[in-house]
Amino acid sequence: MPTFWNQALFDPFGYNGLGSVGNVARYGQVRADNSFGYFLPSNLGGFYGQLMYSASEAGTNADRPGRYIGGQFGFRAGPFDIAAAYAETEITNGVGIPANGATGLPAIPHGTKIKTANIGGSWDFGVAKIMGFYDQEKLFNAKEHRWEIGAVFPFGQSEVRVGYQDDKMDPDVGASSTVTNIAATYQYNLSKRTAVYGTAAYLKNKDLTTVSLPGGLLTPTAGGKSKGIELGVRHFF
Repeated sequence: MPTFWNQALFDPFGYNGLGSVGNVARYGQVRADNSFGYFLPSNLGGFYGQLMYSASEAGTNADRPGRYIGGQFGFRAGPFDIAAAYAETEITNGVGIPANGATGLPAIPHGTKIKTANIGGSWDFGVAKIMGFYDQEKLFNAKEHRWEIGAVFPFGQSEVRVGYQDDKMDPDVGASSTVTNIAATYQYNLSKRTAVYGTAAYLKNKDLTTVSLPGGLLTPTAGGKSKGIELGVRHFF
């Protein structure tokens, strides 16, 4: 989805693993079924963009709950990159999206709309690439505010990636809740396509939520913490 790209491209972890900003998100869409889109051509002097429409019969679950229409527009030149996106999703899956007390997500009824807007950017200084974004989800009865600041530090065949993420759910009724995650990755590039890496992350529920990092066997207590380490090999085919 166009509204997904700013959260992925301006996340130093690429929306993957223990460092992914998706680990603190209470609501968020990545893809849409039964959709068609248009990408601007690549020869527009640095300008780029995407439009997408997804039909309402695609609404089958919480990840792809209904009709989607959205777009992204950005500008990239030299070390500088900035983009903004906006979309509306009409919940057409018949049952809506149920509340989730563990994550603090309120119920989103059938027939209502979710409005998503975000902006992200990066600047490559050579010794470090600084990046970040801000995203807002206007739900039926709440607003979700998500942001991240991060950086990539290359040296030789190695890279260090660091990021801090914050997600606040602010319902119309009831207490708000915040989830944060801080993570760091060391990556060693064996070739242009293959790398080995290790990531450490520390997620904190600041209120009564029990969000945890992926892969954990235990759920934290309300307001508790989740810690993780991962090791892996990455290859681009």
